[in-house]
Amino acid sequence: MAASLEPVLSESSSSLPGLLGLPSLDETYGALLLGAFAGLLLYGILVNQAYRYARVYGGDRDRSINKAFVICILVLDTFDNVVILHACYTYLVSDYFEPLALLSGIWSIKVQPIMAGFTVLICQSFFARRVYILDRRHRVLVAFSIVLMLIMFGFAVAGTVIAFKFHTYAEYEHFYWIDAAACGAAIISDSLTAGVLILALRRQRTAYEKTNTLLNALIVYTINTGLLTGIVNTLALVFALAQPNTMIWIAVEFVAVRLYTNSVLAVLNSRRSLRDAADNSGPMDLELELQSASVRQTDGDGSSQGRSGFGDVSSQKGTLGLGWLSDSVVRLSRERGS
Repeated sequence: MAASLEPVLSESSSSLPGLLGLPSLDETYGALLLGAFAGLLLYGILVNQAYRYARVYGGDRDRSINKAFVICILVLDTFDNVVILHACYTYLVSDYFEPLALLSGIWSIKVQPIMAGFTVLICQSFFARRVYILDRRHRVLVAFSIVLMLIMFGFAVAGTVIAFKFHTYAEYEHFYWIDAAACGAAIISDSLTAGVLILALRRQRTAYEKTNTLLNALIVYTINTGLLTGIVNTLALVFALAQPNTMIWIAVEFVAVRLYTNSVLAVLNSRRSLRDAADNSGPMDLELELQSASVRQTDGDGSSQGRSGFGDVSSQKGTLGLGWLSDSVVRLSRERGS
């Protein structure tokens, strides 16, 4: 649920709105409105990315699971933006000049925890799947990350259920820790997933400069996306702990969720540019789920030595595959040594 407004009411008595009995809304519904504006901006970027995905990977040009992720994320993000706009309109327009109404939580505020939690769960599942397919030796860490995701979602569900049991924000103030705990679990899970992905990518390095350059690009991209969502999530956690009686942390978290959804679509849409960088890749040879690498080097005597993400070696004539079975990520032409 959102924040308690009683402290804000007591601080507004010296202003004209305070003399009229109106609360200061800067740190509450003002912050929520700014968060909604920023969220709509990011939602526009998401819709553009979804349109680009449909044009490039529509039809049978991508796997069903990727399409399911895109549809689910787009639907959730659309509904979440509609819900937050309903809250802003109700409090700032419909309940204008009704200060007492500002102290009560409406349904569109109360569902925010579960909406954000479910969206983040879907997005983090997408990235956890990438790590698992890339190198299954990290399955224990991936499983732990999934457990953290479920804990985060559990806190989000609990926050929404408890919020619907109370009518005012003041009644909910003893349960603010639930929202902070959900945010903290999301940060840990996100950091763990990104860290394991970077470690797994570093282990795929080979003697070929082209492959290492591509891997470096993937590592930098992972760091950038993980760092951005991590910083915004951390800001939300800090505000939730330091200023729980405001809505600043809700606004920041709303932006963080939009960054999660955009990062998933950005990963899926970046496959074409990576495929072009990989030269001789086919349309379905570039699957940025980052599956396990199998490297096979053949010398002039016909003997071979290899390194695999799973500890085994499979023959790939003249190619270096960053993939697993038919779900290869990148298939590069291998430069033969003299």
